[in-house]
Amino acid sequence: MNRRTLLKALLAAATFGQLPLSALALPARREELRAWLRDRIDWQSPARLPTVIHLFLYGGASELAGNLTTLDEVRALSERPYPDWLSPGNADELSPNGFWRTAGGDLIEDMLARQRMSVYRTVWREREDNKSHPISQRQNLVGSLDSEAAGLGTLFGLLLELHGLEGRAAEELVMPLVSIGGISESFQFASRLLPEALQPVVLNARLENLFARRNNYALSGVRGGGAMPDNPADRQLEALARRVSPHSDPVHARLLGLFERRDRLDALIRERLAPERLAAVTPVDPDTGSPIAWPQDRYGFGELLGGAVRLVLANPDTRYVALRANVSWDDHSSALDVYRERMRSVQQAVATAVRHLDLMGRDDVVVNVFTEFGRNLSCNGSAGFDHGNNQVFYTAGGQGIPGRRLGAIVGRTRVIAPQPGRVFHRPEAGSFHCEPMAIASTVLRYWGVRNPEVITGFPAIEEQALPDERRVA
Repeated sequence: MNRRTLLKALLAAATFGQLPLSALALPARREELRAWLRDRIDWQSPARLPTVIHLFLYGGASELAGNLTTLDEVRALSERPYPDWLSPGNADELSPNGFWRTAGGDLIEDMLARQRMSVYRTVWREREDNKSHPISQRQNLVGSLDSEAAGLGTLFGLLLELHGLEGRAAEELVMPLVSIGGISESFQFASRLLPEALQPVVLNARLENLFARRNNYALSGVRGGGAMPDNPADRQLEALARRVSPHSDPVHARLLGLFERRDRLDALIRERLAPERLAAVTPVDPDTGSPIAWPQDRYGFGELLGGAVRLVLANPDTRYVALRANVSWDDHSSALDVYRERMRSVQQAVATAVRHLDLMGRDDVVVNVFTEFGRNLSCNGSAGFDHGNNQVFYTAGGQGIPGRRLGAIVGRTRVIAPQPGRVFHRPEAGSFHCEPMAIASTVLRYWGVRNPEVITGFPAIEEQALPDERRVA
């Protein structure tokens, strides 16, 4: 039996529960993993390699904004009554396709109608019924039930190292991998698996280096973290570091190397994200006659996604951006109004991203919004929602990517109530559904991996083949 046949047999056995997915665990060492990817991945240079932006909703976001098609049943079964205004008869709250209007559903409907978003209502955790936050977050951002595997962004970095980017070698690329708002689990083990040129860069939403010493007011003398070029305190620290012999002490030599790398990174960020470059990728909105305005919501989604869009426009080398908002979706109490405002902020940010990219003529940037798991549909005694299995996946932009499909609602749900106060959606019989790890598989396929299930254990979403469940087109 050849290697490919054996691998397919292992995958089939794992998929049907005959073998733990740990049998497909990726090698942990850099050279072994590189060899594994070379030998086992069926890679073909994509006709258009997209840029992918992942907005992950930490804490487990409810699916309510994206699916109120069963609201009658849910209201009847809820432990605590839903408010009267959130009912099937209120057209101010329910959109024609079952979205929650004031939670961003009107914006979703508009993006669907303009072929700029698709909504997957049945991303359902079935293989491993795990509702632990840290494990589920890592699994979904790594793209595997093996939460200790290399992250999706790390794997992309290895693919760039092996295959380059559009004829250019990895060491020529500037900031191809970026995490905004903090380091994402998507880059798990990047520090030991990727070369220096491909290490993820961590920025804040204003596209400033989070680890730049010039942003430390105690050194710069500018309270609030303002920049101070040619800082005297910086010069003194650099001189002190260089007086330590790098030849006699490996620890100090490594620290000196890190100082030098930080300086190089600061220079690259200042060059690639200079104000004039960012201004050049901020188009005039023809509706207002002014530069496109990003929403300034109190949760920071507009600033975060706006920073990501400006980054990928100003720096064409950036091809994967992971976003971390300092917001929790773990809504166990007093949830409805807060959730509604928060999710509307997300959809406003996504809608602005779509418009910004359209005005710049970019149809190769994909924006994915997903979470670690869904939530119970029964409103609990504290007016919140506990953990559940089913989530809604929103994917926008990238309409120019081969195989991409936008403008569809995919998946039908039915209500199950295994016990009082436990009310959930699950896919209807015969409806499409997928595991959350299929999102990573789909992205890997965009990046040229023709057999992503070998990495993730789950197939990519066959976007073109799935039925559109829209009631109103």
